[in-house]
Amino acid sequence: MVRILFVALLIIPAYSWAEAPNFLPVQGYLTAKGGDAVDGEVDVRFTIYTGPQGGIQLWQETQTVTADRGIFHVLLGMAEPLDLAIFGDYDGLWLGIKIGDDTEMQRVFLGTVPYAAYAESCGTIPVHEHDVLDVKNAAKAGQLCPANSIATGIDANGNLICAEPGTQSGGFALSGQWCPANHLMSGIDSNGYPICVPANQGGNFALAGQSCYNNQVVTGIDGSGNLQCDAVSGGGGISGSGYSKRMALWKSANELEDSIITESSSKIGINNTSPAQTLDVKGNLKVSGEIHWGGNKFTSSSCLVVGGSSCSSACSAHGMSCSKAYSIDKPTTSTSCSQSGFKFCCCTD
Repeated sequence: MVRILFVALLIIPAYSWAEAPNFLPVQGYLTAKGGDAVDGEVDVRFTIYTGPQGGIQLWQETQTVTADRGIFHVLLGMAEPLDLAIFGDYDGLWLGIKIGDDTEMQRVFLGTVPYAAYAESCGTIPVHEHDVLDVKNAAKAGQLCPANSIATGIDANGNLICAEPGTQSGGFALSGQWCPANHLMSGIDSNGYPICVPANQGGNFALAGQSCYNNQVVTGIDGSGNLQCDAVSGGGGISGSGYSKRMALWKSANELEDSIITESSSKIGINNTSPAQTLDVKGNLKVSGEIHWGGNKFTSSSCLVVGGSSCSSACSAHGMSCSKAYSIDKPTTSTSCSQSGFKFCCCTD
């Protein structure tokens, strides 16, 4: 039936009406589908949502609006009380407008000015008066630019400065626009339309809906608009747990766990959390290379300290035979390879 060419929204907090409801003034211009201005009454349903599509419906009311040569003015909240605290509860709200039996039109974003209504919770402003010319950098209420033009500024008297798209100096984007899928907005042209480029050409913009893995941070954006991620420096991006003084083992690329090596008081323990010697191994020792003793490796004539087993068994384990054994834990002159206790075992091929 009709369409809205322009909607202006202003908030007037009801600080002087302590017990009265707050209202959201809305002005617009209605035309029929053929382009003619609408005169007379039409039923209009107003709805506030949390998003441009879908989202949560926070408030709704229907009013009979009177259009005069297309121009209408209505106070939202007259039919259904409007709690302006919702502007402090959400980051952005959208107004949906449905005329009569028509489908609801594209939603209008409620920008910075409507959110100023929530400032009334900061306290009551004393009643005071200013001449309109005394107020600088503010627009007088009830204004709108002509159809097919946009506001580019405010003059010293509080009047809107309007310009046709393409004639202003730029910097303003027309509302209700977005780039196609897999494109990025790289700027605004002189007509107020977004400049869109394919994602693989927008090296300084990231595509929406991306995130790095846990324990990673964003380090950049590639030429396709994809995030570049890396583990947090200084170990902050590594998961896992362990015990003090236990050396770590990489369980995976980003996860640590305990190894069997412990460092304590300048001593290393392998499978031993309380090493008593510089190197204390708890368990069997297998060496596939050479063992050096006092700077010399085992040769055809070597000695080693053995306790418990006999020197014959100890030398045999190294592929050699015992020639002599010297006790080191008791006074004796015996050189028997079978004697007990701690002894030097001299082995030969």
